[in-house]
Amino acid sequence: MNSEMVAADPGRHMLSTYRHGWDGQGQAVQAPVEFREQAAGSRESLRPPQDEDAARTVELGGTEVLVAASLLRELSARLRHDAARGLISPDAEQVAALSDELVERFYTATGLRG
Repeated sequence: MNSEMVAADPGRHMLSTYRHGWDGQGQAVQAPVEFREQAAGSRESLRPPQDEDAARTVELGGTEVLVAASLLRELSARLRHDAARGLISPDAEQVAALSDELVERFYTATGLRG
């Protein structure tokens, strides 16, 4: 399979996430995802399900939660640092805010603080 990938701009796009689709000739293509698109899509995914049966529970240990929260805090800080200096798109603030929200969710769910 020969898929075409559009290059991501590290200043505007996620480097780990691509949108997959098909071009007019039926060939697979990958397009970069902008920070604001990632934040909006992730927020949509994090909304509580309307169907109670659709809710899933995942268990994480306290150490896993603290490590994940620490990494998310670092991501948030680096995104804000680079956005404030014009090194990346101001839209990165949306991903930073989402990271902060996830950290708070982790802390609230576990009663732990880093």
